[in-house]
Amino acid sequence: MLKRALYSIVMLISVNASAQLNADFTATIQQGCSPLVVQFSDASTGNPTQWSWDLGNGSTSSKKNPSTIYIDSGKYTVTLTIKNALGENTVVKKGFITVHPNPTVSFSANPSDGCAPLNVSFTDKSAANAGTVNSWIWDFGDGTTSTLQNPNPTYNISDTFSVTLNVINSFGCKQTLQNKDLIKVGGLVKAGFNYNYTSICSTPATVTFINTSVASGALEYQWFFGDGSNSTSINPIHVYNKSGNFTVTLVAQNKEGCTNTYKQQINIGTAKANFTYTGGCINEPVVFTDASSSSPVNDIWDFGDGSTDTGLTVSHTYKGSDTFNVKLTADFGGCTNTITKQIITGTKPKAAFYIRGNVKTCTYPVTIKFFNQSVGAENYKWLFGDGSTSDSANTQHTYTNVGSYSVSLIAFNANGCADTITRTDLVQIGPPKILSIENIPYEGCAPKALTFHPIISSPDSIASYKWDFGDGGTSKDSVPRHYYAKVGVYTVTLTIVTNKGCTDSISIVNAVSLGEKPNANFAAKPLLACAGDLIQFSDSSTGSITDWLWDFGDGGTSGEQNPLYEYKDTGYRQVTLIVSEFGCKDTLVRPAYVYLKPPVARFDYNNHCAKPYEYDFTDNS
Repeated sequence: MLKRALYSIVMLISVNASAQLNADFTATIQQGCSPLVVQFSDASTGNPTQWSWDLGNGSTSSKKNPSTIYIDSGKYTVTLTIKNALGENTVVKKGFITVHPNPTVSFSANPSDGCAPLNVSFTDKSAANAGTVNSWIWDFGDGTTSTLQNPNPTYNISDTFSVTLNVINSFGCKQTLQNKDLIKVGGLVKAGFNYNYTSICSTPATVTFINTSVASGALEYQWFFGDGSNSTSINPIHVYNKSGNFTVTLVAQNKEGCTNTYKQQINIGTAKANFTYTGGCINEPVVFTDASSSSPVNDIWDFGDGSTDTGLTVSHTYKGSDTFNVKLTADFGGCTNTITKQIITGTKPKAAFYIRGNVKTCTYPVTIKFFNQSVGAENYKWLFGDGSTSDSANTQHTYTNVGSYSVSLIAFNANGCADTITRTDLVQIGPPKILSIENIPYEGCAPKALTFHPIISSPDSIASYKWDFGDGGTSKDSVPRHYYAKVGVYTVTLTIVTNKGCTDSISIVNAVSLGEKPNANFAAKPLLACAGDLIQFSDSSTGSITDWLWDFGDGGTSGEQNPLYEYKDTGYRQVTLIVSEFGCKDTLVRPAYVYLKPPVARFDYNNHCAKPYEYDFTDNS
């Protein structure tokens, strides 16, 4: 009797112990940006039968595994109370959910209207609201973009443009602002003209002006001939009655008020010959260009080596190193003028240079020293890629802004021969940037092993990697492989540090979503029907399902759980259902599952333009 009593006491203690309620829960994500979607999972013990959730944002639920959306930034306390026939238990997790605020986007443009080409300075005025703003993506509305904080694009076409700025703070929170029709650009105007004449050697001299202006629309013209006369004609003819040097001005204006001015000098009775040339290297063309005080009717060239040519612009190749007397005879119509210049030809120099300094770095400003190694040169021109130049043989330059810079050196010899060397993207300055991570987001079945390959842009080599896979797992590998053992939705975070100590971090919410394979099953009613009848399909799949995809066998599909479907034609139809949880799928195919009985009434008709009241009817039943 005592033994039986002791046994009963032990069993009662055992039953009570196994039924002891202990409330607990987990969440797919505990922090992120608004709007933050959180799926809660009950982790309580003691076999609860009722759940009462207070999710902290005004939402409550009696589901075992509820979900909610947090809109406002801040910290949220989540409370779970569980019950069964033996009692209840409550757990309160203070500040369990953290919602980071999205940044506030603001910017200005100066100027916001003008004539093409219009250079606009954009100034970012955004506020991070949490952390710092570390990414800017501009869309200027004309097909061009920028990732600079304060860019200066140039609009080259006439139109109205909406400008969009997307900013991301250091928590990965994004916000976008579009300023509609912010930039108004008037039409492009470029004035220009040529002229011709019979003779300008004496007065009166008649000159015909040929308008070469270009614009995106119609133009109005104002000519000033330099002698007090003017005209509004497109191609005016003007008579000069006295000798002298006259500056001819053309002002072109479009209907939006955009103007452009072009000037040329014309000499009446005092024209002088002149020319320029480029180069001086043997076995390479030397280009000679007329630069007379007025444009001649024709030019006659004597290159000093027995060769001649005619034309306002000519080229000539010298075969040896020497000094040549080049003579230009300019014909101004009724009179000529002559000029002779010496050209010294020689071999082409060879441009070369080397550098000292850290040309790939995430810290700035940075000073780079440039050392000339050119052969056969006397003069130099350095182009540093940021708009700065230098004429020194050896020089140094300080870069003060983030960017990738190509450096060029042009080496000249005494003959005017030049050689250029350009080293593309030689100097790279700026912080590292994690552009993306290959293979995510990923959806599939648990368990799953995934390899993560980061795509990184960095002028400096990466010293360390720190991965957080969202399930407690971490890694320091550059390309890690991680094994997810359980069903869940995971945030993947990567932080990198360069050799110079510069860092970048990326956190991808819902990067990995792993489900448990469900079991697809369904039924339909009726299975024997007439075309046009509505058929109810009922999902009876088991497991945790997030997506349904039906294929009704006639080209029709549905993403509903229990769709109502109408077939338009007769015959047997194969029905397929694919169910999945986070991309973990199961498929059930039922061949010849539904039969649609004939007949189906159907007809077509057409009529003729010649007989508008006559119709042809065709039975297609």
